[in-house]
This record gives sequence, structure tokens and C-alpha cells, in this order.
Amino acid sequence: MNDKEIKLKLSYSEMLIVKEVFENFVRVNQNINVELGRLKGVEEYIEILQKIKTSLDFELKSKDREEK
Repeated sequence: MNDKEIKLKLSYSEMLIVKEVFENFVRVNQNINVELGRLKGVEEYIEILQKIKTSLDFELKSKDREEK
């Protein structure tokens, strides 16, 4: 993507609108990053639970074999 310079003349009220839009964009982006971080944490938690389940399944199968 080529960087292009754009020269604009904005009134004070237009600058305030641009500032507000940019701040909202940054806020939304930060919220998205927080939610992605939470999802990553949930994924790690699920992965741990799956490992525990696999271990318990293996242990149950081993006990079944011992009893037979």
C-alpha cells in the first residue's frame, strides 16, 4: 500500500468530530484486543481440561484392564 499525503482544511468542529471518531476507533480496537485476550485464556483453559480428561480416561481404562 502506498502512503499518500492528504492536505485538508478542517474547521474546529470538524477536527473535534475526527478526533472523536479516532478515539472511538482506538477504544473499539482496545476492547477487541481485550476480548481476544480473554478468548485466548479460555482456549488455554479448555486445553488444560482436555488434557485432564485424556489422563482420566487413560487411568479408567488402565483400571478396567487390571480388574479383568
